[in-house]
Amino acid sequence: MGAVAIDVNAKERTLEVLFPLDSESGVSKLLYNIAEVQEMRFYAGDFGACDLLLDLWVALSNIKLSDTQRKIIEYHYIQDLTQAETVKKLAEVDDVVMSQQAISENLRTINRRISKYYSEGLIVE
Repeated sequence: MGAVAIDVNAKERTLEVLFPLDSESGVSKLLYNIAEVQEMRFYAGDFGACDLLLDLWVALSNIKLSDTQRKIIEYHYIQDLTQAETVKKLAEVDDVVMSQQAISENLRTINRRISKYYSEGLIVE
């Protein structure tokens, strides 16, 4: 009897290649595709997706973000609003006046902090 070679970590490595958390572009790509990755976790039982999401949530809980930045994550990535819609929702719901350019700058800052935390384990201010 011969042994069968099965790579049980192949899916996990595929997700790590698609969404590298140690780069700003990988973090951005993951956040834009968060719903699909969550579906992979629930409907396909993909443990690699579970690990990837857990790594993201740990980074989000350990980096320094303002309440406004956390709202931007919620509105832009989780609720899938455009930057313009995020500006309107922040103004209407949270009484925060911000330009679309400020939203874009905050998104870059958030992605940079997550990638820096993941690559170096640093809490970035």
